[in-house]
Amino acid sequence: MRFGGVVALNHLSLGLNQGEILGLIGPNGSGKSTLFNVVTGFYRANEGKVRLEEEDLTELYPHEITERGLARTFQNLNLFNRMTVLENVMVGMHPRTSAGLRHFFYNPARVVREERWMRKGAQLILKELDLEEYSREQAKNLPYGVQRRVEIARAMATEPKFLLLDEPAAGLNVAETETLQETIGRILEKGIAILLVEHNMRLVMNICRRICVLNYGEKVAEGTPAEINESKAVIEAYLGKRKR
Repeated sequence: MRFGGVVALNHLSLGLNQGEILGLIGPNGSGKSTLFNVVTGFYRANEGKVRLEEEDLTELYPHEITERGLARTFQNLNLFNRMTVLENVMVGMHPRTSAGLRHFFYNPARVVREERWMRKGAQLILKELDLEEYSREQAKNLPYGVQRRVEIARAMATEPKFLLLDEPAAGLNVAETETLQETIGRILEKGIAILLVEHNMRLVMNICRRICVLNYGEKVAEGTPAEINESKAVIEAYLGKRKR
């Protein structure tokens, strides 16, 4: 992925297996968010392919990628602040609905049935992620840590096979981070694969069995948490290479 003369991603090959969580770390500007935007269709890669279960996603739009089972969250919260938590999660279920504008006029009963289905599904997701008590609260009135989890719940409403979390622990305190870790654990139990971009290294080391490290758009290391801890390439990426 190039932006003018800047190469943001360079010969990067990365795989995510069903049911695993892969940590993606690296210094600021290393290309992590750019990778997310390429994979989810917000950016079009200059070269290379993005594949989901052998299907080529490279030329698809974000909503088409979501429909195929890949969902994401964002660094900056994108909740609908004046809508309730339940309504926010219901929005995430729209890719799984089929009623259109014409049905409001010619088949309103179908619209009502789909809305009931969406409400029931959203309530179930909130219960699974321990957010049920906030269902009637407006998103803007929630603590920041809860808002983060609501965004994950909305992504879950799309029924993803793969979930990309972009710095979900950013700005959270210790207690909120522990709750987030529990939430991620519940998602993994459902067999959903997670690609986690995160600067909270304690969280990454606690829940990831495999970690990939980027620097200047290239993969400089990949392995277990223990291997990453001992990697000279990782130390140099974060601290710089000592001059002789």
